[in-house]
Amino acid sequence: MLNLDLSKSVAVRQMREMALAKGRTQGRTEGRAEGRAEGHAEGLLEEAQEMVLEALDERFGPVPKRLSDQLRQIQQHEVLKILFRQTLRCQTLSQFKQELVTQVKLLK
Repeated sequence: MLNLDLSKSVAVRQMREMALAKGRTQGRTEGRAEGRAEGHAEGLLEEAQEMVLEALDERFGPVPKRLSDQLRQIQQHEVLKILFRQTLRCQTLSQFKQELVTQVKLLK
């Protein structure tokens, strides 16, 4: 009887360890997928910010640090797309800054 109970407890322990290992593997896989998705989204956001900054630099010359910092704080891709279009439409950097203020107000 003791031998049978011992082998049952070993079997239960092994099953538990296998289940935990499977759970850890699944958790790591899901974590990696989430990390990749977040990294991809972050990369797209940074790229959009850079596109706006490059367009401003091309149109109006060096971008003031304060304006650059404000643009880098924007975390909505759609807003950055709107601002990119504004870099093409605005006649002056001051006009662009006004558009930026408008878009930031809309975010709040």
